[in-house]
Amino acid sequence: MMGDLTPEWLNEDFVVAALQGGEHKEPKVTIANFSVAPADVLNFSSDIFRIAVRYRIGKSNQEHSKNLIVKNTDDTALLQALLGPSIWEKETVYYRDLLPTMMEKAQCKFAPESFYCSLDRVYIMEDLSKDYILLDSHQQLDFDHFKMSLTTLAKFHASSVAVYHEKPDLIKFVGREFFFPEGGGPLKQWIETGVKTYGEVLSNSEEHKEYADFFLSRADNIWDAVVETIKPRANHLNVLNHGDMWTANIMFKYSKSGELDDLKFIDYQSSRYTTPTADLVYFMYTSGRHDVREHRQKELFLHYLQVLNDTLQQLGCPERFTVEEFKEDLKRMVPWFVAVSPFAFALVAAGAGEDAQDFSGLTSEDFIAGKGNHLVRKLCLGKTISDRIPNYVRQYLALIKSFE
Repeated sequence: MMGDLTPEWLNEDFVVAALQGGEHKEPKVTIANFSVAPADVLNFSSDIFRIAVRYRIGKSNQEHSKNLIVKNTDDTALLQALLGPSIWEKETVYYRDLLPTMMEKAQCKFAPESFYCSLDRVYIMEDLSKDYILLDSHQQLDFDHFKMSLTTLAKFHASSVAVYHEKPDLIKFVGREFFFPEGGGPLKQWIETGVKTYGEVLSNSEEHKEYADFFLSRADNIWDAVVETIKPRANHLNVLNHGDMWTANIMFKYSKSGELDDLKFIDYQSSRYTTPTADLVYFMYTSGRHDVREHRQKELFLHYLQVLNDTLQQLGCPERFTVEEFKEDLKRMVPWFVAVSPFAFALVAAGAGEDAQDFSGLTSEDFIAGKGNHLVRKLCLGKTISDRIPNYVRQYLALIKSFE
């Protein structure tokens, strides 16, 4: 039974083709029963549907059951408005060509299994919800969740290095930079407005005035600085970043006793090819709990480096990422921290809560013209993010200092 919001194409023929691996593949699949329902998941870029299906294969009378997720990219969503439809090409290549290869190399199933789909910008994958759960998107991760996530992220990064040695064009294709292109882009006004807003807010607070210059001194050239910072560098470890590592893009599995057992990453359309530090900083400050950022950042990042370098060695890759290189990266990535604070950090903090802003209806041209600036200011002035940002700055500077 389908809901009112279910697309017409999400029908029995669509499900049959997915299970067969194509419309004309053998053996044929016969559907006994299936249902479709919208998934109650916060997602800034897609409509998500869950399918429960019972089916038979070939002439067999034995019934099988499977749960699937269908991700239909939303033409009106924020990422579509900012970056245009070409961003979805990445995810098609990811699920069809790249992720199976990366997971085989790393011997780590860090993504759900994907299924055949003939439609552009629609993806079908196994529904993990029977065994895995998405935490509340506002829930920040404790030490154990964060450590396991970094372990898996290190293997994801290392496997991309191994694939790059064999198929550099594939990694470069999915690692193209969409968010921060040279010469400007739809996010430029957002970033500049947000950085200035943060600086102004902090300068008006006696308690946090010392951090105002952290933003204001970089506001005038923040776009060019972050564009340069995020480029892949020669003679430096570059990996395929997930690009949107935060709580809502990780599914966790727990044992019967409630212990954390496994996890998988979802949503790959924001990937970029650059230093792994970009993913690490983004992940920590969107998703790490306050006590984790306050007391255990260095411990966690050293653990990541150990797993990354061990995996690179196991894969026969000569590259390594040393503690000294990571320390220098943390300093170099300050513009990245500054730029994503009013965009990603603020969006994640606001979520669907009272501080959230409605950007629907705005196009990339609207963002370039600054028509969304008033919403950006409101987003950055929201209580949740304005309370957090002074701590974020203090904790990031403390992290840098801890490596000196």
